[in-house]
Amino acid sequence: MDEGRENGNLVGLPTTWRIASGRLQLLSMANQMTNRFPLTLDEQIDWWSLPLNKWQFPLCEGWFAYEEEESLPLLYDKRFGITEFCVNIAQEGDDPIYEQDTKDFVTLRNNLRLAGKESVYRGIRKFIIEHCTIDPNVRLPIENGNEELLNYEGELRSFYEAVPSHYFIDGNIHLCPRCGWTLKRTKDGHFECDTEKCRRLTANFDLKKKLSSSKKLMRVKRGIRRYIVDPGLIELSLYRKITKRYHKENLKLELYPDFDKFDLRIEFEDGDVWVIDLKDWSSSANLAQMTPYFSDQHTWKKAFLVFPDHKSDAYFDRFIIQYKPKAQKGVQVKSVTQTIKAIDKKIKQLGMSEQ
Repeated sequence: MDEGRENGNLVGLPTTWRIASGRLQLLSMANQMTNRFPLTLDEQIDWWSLPLNKWQFPLCEGWFAYEEEESLPLLYDKRFGITEFCVNIAQEGDDPIYEQDTKDFVTLRNNLRLAGKESVYRGIRKFIIEHCTIDPNVRLPIENGNEELLNYEGELRSFYEAVPSHYFIDGNIHLCPRCGWTLKRTKDGHFECDTEKCRRLTANFDLKKKLSSSKKLMRVKRGIRRYIVDPGLIELSLYRKITKRYHKENLKLELYPDFDKFDLRIEFEDGDVWVIDLKDWSSSANLAQMTPYFSDQHTWKKAFLVFPDHKSDAYFDRFIIQYKPKAQKGVQVKSVTQTIKAIDKKIKQLGMSEQ
């Protein structure tokens, strides 16, 4: 729609847009709003250019409140077009099977589930997160010589695409120091990754690194980067922290157990099982409305819904207010640091009971 507006071609606007516009206008009438939601695209652009917390619909102000370090809840910028916030909330909560770039990944996961090859699936997902770019002329760097994973090399390579030529600067490519994806230089000389989050968490890419390469370098497709790599960064980070911190302890740690039923599963020496699901959504309200659910409750004693440490206290509090009335029994909401402390406490209690 944005491209069509810029090109002066608004023929064939999607049916979903017309239906949603009608619903929003009916809601504005039902709530007796003086400024009803418009049905024409030109008028809607003015609405989209206002932060969502300024829209007059009930609860919008609370749902889309934000802190200074968070993205302004703006859908559209008249100078730059669709905003990062718009992209984030559009992708959050959707099953990745609806994302074109990830259909093959979901199909592969389902096939591996039918074949009972959980370790292969775990290895493929972990490889993608750790290798946002690959050299197509080099054998894949499969860790621990996992020959079975190499049997799926063709499927694994299908998740990558050639890096567009305009990403190359004097024969080099800048890579994001956070996710490892390719950085594009804008007209004003700045760099940008696929999400604004990477800029914020790397101090405006001050740690950017160069990669000298031929123009055959491959990168993961955009949908894979968003649905697999981006959330996987904090998942792998916590997995490694626990592995390193408790490598001498008698606990079993599993990454992506039962084909992603949870992000992490911990079994302690006394048989207690904790499961962890990490969430890094831009909108706490969006996440709360989705009401995250932990399945197979009979298989675990505690479940943790975990946020990255960079989320603000205000973000945390807003989520709790909306999530608490419908929270699942046995589920605790914590930051990564708080989760580590909970594991520390559990292991300490086990040590004291043995004494």
